[in-house]
Amino acid sequence: MPTNLFGKLPTVSELLDKPPLKKLRETMNPATLVSNVGVYLDRYQRDFKSRVADFPAPKLQHLAESISRWLTGDAPAGIRAAINGTGVVLAPELGKCAIAERAIQGAYARLRDYHTTQLDAESSRQSASQAEAVRLITDLAVATDAAIVNTRTAALHLALSELAAGRKVVVARGELGETFDGIHLPNLLAGAGVLLVEVGASNSATLADYEKAIEDDTAAILSIDASNFAGVTSATRPSLAELSALAKKRGVTLIHDVGVGGLQSRDEYQGFGVDSVQAAIAHGADLVIAAGNHLLGGPDAGLLVGRQKLIEQIRSSALFPLVGSSPLELAALTETLEIYRMGELVADEIPLLALLTTTIANLELRANRLAEQILASPLVESVVVEPCKAHLLPGSMPIDSVCVKVVPSDGDVAAMYARLQQNLYPLFVRQAAGHLAIDLRTVFPRQDFLIAGMFPLGVEESPK
Repeated sequence: MPTNLFGKLPTVSELLDKPPLKKLRETMNPATLVSNVGVYLDRYQRDFKSRVADFPAPKLQHLAESISRWLTGDAPAGIRAAINGTGVVLAPELGKCAIAERAIQGAYARLRDYHTTQLDAESSRQSASQAEAVRLITDLAVATDAAIVNTRTAALHLALSELAAGRKVVVARGELGETFDGIHLPNLLAGAGVLLVEVGASNSATLADYEKAIEDDTAAILSIDASNFAGVTSATRPSLAELSALAKKRGVTLIHDVGVGGLQSRDEYQGFGVDSVQAAIAHGADLVIAAGNHLLGGPDAGLLVGRQKLIEQIRSSALFPLVGSSPLELAALTETLEIYRMGELVADEIPLLALLTTTIANLELRANRLAEQILASPLVESVVVEPCKAHLLPGSMPIDSVCVKVVPSDGDVAAMYARLQQNLYPLFVRQAAGHLAIDLRTVFPRQDFLIAGMFPLGVEESPK
């Protein structure tokens, strides 16, 4: 355990200067307040020490077996930590995003012992843990109510089946297809029991197209954000505010899926052409669908945010308990939301935002250092550091980045690519004619030394 770990804890005086505790000075005895803050800090420190002490050391036999499987290539398939050098920030095949370390530690602290599961006093349909997350979501998105299920697909299906089953839902033709994370929208709508009404052309839909399609048995307008789809889209369509005005005029519900968008409208999202739940609510959407992962940077979860009447209808569905998030997912989501609520150093603590906000100068410094280490390996003929383009999604709007291009000494790019994926921490990169490109936009700084270790200094081969 690092010796300076507890030196990072604030002092009692520093904590008392923060607004929440400062306010308590007006109602509490100062000596009692100081004493209780000190007691809490002591308990916090003891609890953390006990968690570290409880962490089990692996048995030698089990550790030997694990190493043996790795060396012989017999390691079982499953979830493994990987290094994303592809330059695609939200890579579906690599779990889309990493979860904040603080969220993981916080979830562990909540669930390491028996934990409370009682229903929230204000609702018989959600646990107290879900109610806590709901309060954070509504505060951050400036919304009335919210509900949480296990996936974004479940959230969209539940919303449509509860609010529009047996009735018509109007969708722009250009917004129907398969999303970047594998949701086939026409199939999902059919499975939810709604009657799909397509409007406009594949690359254009007007407000008049929507208005002509709305009839007495129309339940909703469904708007799908363009960030749901990999690749650049040039489709034109009405703004969300225009659709909201039309929905209110005709008495139908406006459901909007924000795609990869997060809860808040943040500076880090500028230039990516993505929406946020907060912006969609402000523009008049009645119900917004979002994901716990994607730009929010939390665990996989489906978020339904919007008007209280609609949320209560969805929450009363017989399907709602069947697609609820697990205690682990809820705990990790709540801790992720707490990072946003605290508001300090969010871009540093949320891994995905940390990647997006890394400066080019920082990437160049790391790339040059890594290139020098890789070039020392006899497996490599040459290494070049040069500017390149990363992407939020495959084929989406480019993001400035820096790549380390590696040319194998034997010219066999495919063999080196396969070799990099046989490591304990497999490295995924871009393959090109004659070289491999490691895009540092999607590599965490702590992983640089792992990449360097994949190019040994000796002539021996690494484990296969």
